[in-house]
This record gives sequence, structure tokens and C-alpha cells, in this order.
Amino acid sequence: MIRIVMKDIEKYYGANYVLKKLNLEIFEGERVGILGPNGAGKSTAFKIISGSENYETGDLFITRGAKIGVLDQIPVYPEHYSVKQCLYTPLEPLMSQKRELDEMTERLKSDSSDRLLEKYGELLSRFELADGYSMDDRVNEVAKAFNFDEIFLEKPFMLLSGGEKTKVNLACLFLSDINVLLLDEPTNHLDLSTINWVEDHIKKFAGTVVVISHDRYFLNQAVTRIIEINDGQAQSFKGNYDAYSQQKKLQMEQQMEQYTIEQKKIRQLEEAAKRMHEWAKQADSAKMHRRAFSIEKRIERIDPMDKPKVERKLTSGFDAIKSKSNEMARLEGVKKAFGENVVLKNFDGLVRKNDRIALLGNNGSGKTTLLKMLLEMETLDSGTIKLSPSAEIGYLPQEIEFDDGEMTVLEWIKQTLEKDEASARGLLAQYRFKQDTVFKKLSGLSGGEKTRLMLCKLMNGPVNFLFLDEPTNHLDIESREWVEEAVSEYTGTMVFVSHDRHFIMKFSSKYWTLVDGEVFEYEGDFEAYKAIVEEYYKKPERIEPERIDVNFKAEAQAQSQGKPKLNTVMIEKLENEIEEIEERLLEIEDCLYSGALAAQEIEQLIAEKEALNIAHEELYDRWTKYSIVI
Repeated sequence: MIRIVMKDIEKYYGANYVLKKLNLEIFEGERVGILGPNGAGKSTAFKIISGSENYETGDLFITRGAKIGVLDQIPVYPEHYSVKQCLYTPLEPLMSQKRELDEMTERLKSDSSDRLLEKYGELLSRFELADGYSMDDRVNEVAKAFNFDEIFLEKPFMLLSGGEKTKVNLACLFLSDINVLLLDEPTNHLDLSTINWVEDHIKKFAGTVVVISHDRYFLNQAVTRIIEINDGQAQSFKGNYDAYSQQKKLQMEQQMEQYTIEQKKIRQLEEAAKRMHEWAKQADSAKMHRRAFSIEKRIERIDPMDKPKVERKLTSGFDAIKSKSNEMARLEGVKKAFGENVVLKNFDGLVRKNDRIALLGNNGSGKTTLLKMLLEMETLDSGTIKLSPSAEIGYLPQEIEFDDGEMTVLEWIKQTLEKDEASARGLLAQYRFKQDTVFKKLSGLSGGEKTRLMLCKLMNGPVNFLFLDEPTNHLDIESREWVEEAVSEYTGTMVFVSHDRHFIMKFSSKYWTLVDGEVFEYEGDFEAYKAIVEEYYKKPERIEPERIDVNFKAEAQAQSQGKPKLNTVMIEKLENEIEEIEERLLEIEDCLYSGALAAQEIEQLIAEKEALNIAHEELYDRWTKYSIVI
């Protein structure tokens, strides 16, 4: 059943044509990701669906009974409301029933009439049917998932930052009685553990989910179809982000092939017409001229397709210089606190040459603080950090600011890299600053443009120790991929903070995870790290390991105290899942060979069998990884 339809929707902002006869359909129960470059009209389409934005022409159809929840709208609460009170707001109908039940309970002490008992019973049945007694558990579960501690829960909502309000709003949505969920960049401002929880609940959500996101890992995990909005128009692709990416690549290849064939045909016709005219002159033949004119008219009737736009690949790479030392940084007894907030208790760490270390942890755990201490931009309370004398540092901060915002891009590069104008313009062109864009003022640059400009500086200076703080934050997918392309050229040592799991998977080989002032170290595959840590930390009887490293020292410590090994836990879990799939596959085989099924039932079973075979193969791959480690 179709849940949402946009037909020939047009939208202007002044003279700016944002949506050009936009057409899209979203079906009940779908999980759809909306993609497109910044300014393509994604958020405008969202606002039109939610009813917060009007449109000029076209039609919007939303199925009757749709209860829409929107992330990008921050609700207005009474001034005195705490975060906890906000979380209970979506449950107000149940809370009202609970208050009525409490009142009736008191009345029953003095009035036990049949009528009152009957009314009480009816209300109690409705309350229990709506799972009213689990209200507190549901709120506590969501608060725990979003890392809302007791202090945060008591904070006034009006005093929260924009990011904190967004997190509370998202938490409220998961507590609401809705069947259509509209999420605009839901993973912004969230730490990795919370993102994992959101992904899991989106998969379990029984209604329709429509999400705008630049988080490719999230899109791979959470959606089953991609709608790309570009130049105000929509195109649909089945599958998650990886499937979309493959289809886009194939589509681009096909379009380029069609364009090449068409251009070749036009050239052949032009050459044929030219030869025909030449022959007509030589033979003084009006007939041959008419044939040439006929070919030219045929060329005029061709509506040539535009050449597919293919962005130029980055041609410049980091000027990485080799370090003479095998140790780039050594940390001994490092302690750091801000008042009662302890960032590091007593950390000993080593950054080796060519390490790629991702600093992970919940928001506020101290990742950026540790990064800045390594950069000598933040003081230590005690302990030492020694950098290699041969370290040539490059730093890409989370928020890029320039001392003089009135300078142009060209002026800044000329001054920073000591280039003449011709060399500076040639260099900037490699970073997509072409023609008049080199005259843009620094204060007017977008986040993506600032990142590209800063990379231009870093990649054209000697660097062997690179520090990145959320390098893909606030960037669209195209810009994120461009940044990744730039970083992939770098061959030196790197320490970075990121919530972009696609970026983490691509570049990290070691992880320092900050938890309550401790740093847990792990070396190896991100998916294995993620699965092990998730499985380990949800165990109530866990001990706190000193480290989680490639040799699983924490597992050995846990086993010595009678606790299960991390890998053993995961292997048992995977083997159970594999066994369940194999049993279901046998059931399907029996059904298919029974000869008692209708054609539609056979198609459904074959589709289920194919999906289970894929899942079976993936589980075996993961099982193999853990088995090899043991």
C-alpha cells in the first residue's frame, strides 16, 4: 500500500527553482533513504511531507491514518520542563489513564459498586493492552540508549544546546505513537553506541521510515531503498547505499556509452554531409546538395543528450615525508580532568610509525581533548607526552576558522604556501576551486569548501603525523568521498576522531576507546571490534579490562577470573544463528518439494531462501574471523 505520494511538486524560493515537478512514491513499511548534494531540495521535500512547508503546484497524497513524527522540528515545551518530563510527553495518553486509574482506586476504597468496578475493569484492560505498566521501563531504556544520566535528565530542556535538543527530540520520537518516521540527519550529534541503538530500532519499527542522511554506514544498515534528489528531481534505486552506489556506477557507464555512441553518430552524419556537399560542387549536382541538406536536417532533429558529469579525481597527494623514528608519540601517566569530569585517569600509550589510530568513545568522553593534548594545544594535569623530533604535524580541526575572513581563497593560499598567482590558481583547481570561486571570501565558504581548502594547505606541506578531528562532519556524501580520496593518498602516521563509521572502517587499524577516564586499545578489523565490544559490555558480570588489544589480553584476564572469553561468546552466538538459518533452509526445501504450494507461495519461499543463503554466508565469514583469532 502506498503511504506517501508526491506528484509533479514544484517549489520556489524567490527566483530559485528548488523542486522541478518532483515525483516520488513511498510504500507502507518501507525504510527509504533520501540522498542528494547539499541544496538539492531534500529537506524541502521533507518539510512539504510533514506539512511545515507549502508548495506552488502539484499534489501531495498521504494515506489517511498516517501519524507522522519528524526529527527536524524541535517541539515547544513549557519553560520549566526537564528532559525527563519531555521524554514522558509522548506517553501522556497512558499517563492520563494511569492518573484516572489511581483516582478510581482511591474511590473504590469507599465505593465498591458494580458500575464503578466495571468501569475500572474496562480502563485497566485498555491500560494493560497498551502496555501501560512498562512506561517507566521504556523511558529508562531510551534514556540509557542515549546516554542520558540522572543529571542530564533533570536539566531544563530550554537550557540545552541545539545538538542536545535534537537528541532529546529523537528519543521522544522513539517513545511516540507514530507510524511514519521522518528523520533528517539522525546520526548527527550522536556517539557510536547511540547510533547503533537507533539503527536497531529503525529496523524494528513497524511503520514507514524516511531518512535524509550522509552517513553511508547508517544507510547500509537501516534502509532498503534509496531515492536520490538531484536538480529538483527524484530517481529511485533498490537496496541500501552500497547497492545504490553500484547502480549509479553502472548507470553512469551506460550513459557515457550512449553519449559516446550518439556523438560518434553525429560526427559520422556531419562528415557525410560535408563529403556530399564537396561531391555536389565537383559534379555540379543539385540532387546531391539536396541529399546533403537532408542529412543536415536530420542532424538538427537529433536532441543530443548532455555529457554525463564525471568529477575529476584528485590529482594531488600528500607530500608525506618519512619519519626517522619508529615512535611518533609516547604517553606516560597522562592525567586530565575538568573539575569532576575525569578525562584520563592514568594513561600510558604509544603511537608507532604508520599507525592509523581512531579515537572512539561517547560524546564528552574526551576524544578531542586527547587529540589536542597530543598536539600540545591542551595542557596535562600530570604525566608526559613526548613527540618524535622528526614529527612533521598536520592538523585538520573539526571547526575550521580563518584569522582574516575577508581574504579570498586565492590570497590565502598565495600567502600560506608562498605561491605566485599562476601556481596558486593551478593548485586550487586540483581542489575544485576554479574560475571565480578562487575569489570567494573565506568567511563565505561552506563546510566542504573549508575542508578542501585546509587539505590543500596540508597536502602541499611536509607531513608525517596527521591529526583529523571529525573530518567528514557536516559534509554531503560527495564531499566525504572526496576527503577520503585525499586521505587515502597519505602514507604516514594518523590519529583521528570520527563518528563516520565508513571513514573509520576505511582508515583505522587501531582503536583507542575512551570510557570513564580509561583508554581501551584494540587492533584489527572494525566490525570484529564493534561486535566484541558490544557483546562484552552488555554483560552485567563483566570486569573492566585494562586493554582490549589484538592478542585479547582482556579476554585472558576475564577467563582467569571465570568469565567467558569475548571470542568464545561471539562464536557461540554466531553458531546458534547459523544453526537457526540452516534449520529454516531445510524447512523451505521440504515445502518447495511438497508440490502443494501456489505459485505466489513458491516465489515467496524462493526469495526467502536467497536472502537466508546470503545471511548464512555472511555469518560464516564472521565465524571464520573469530575462529582464526582463537
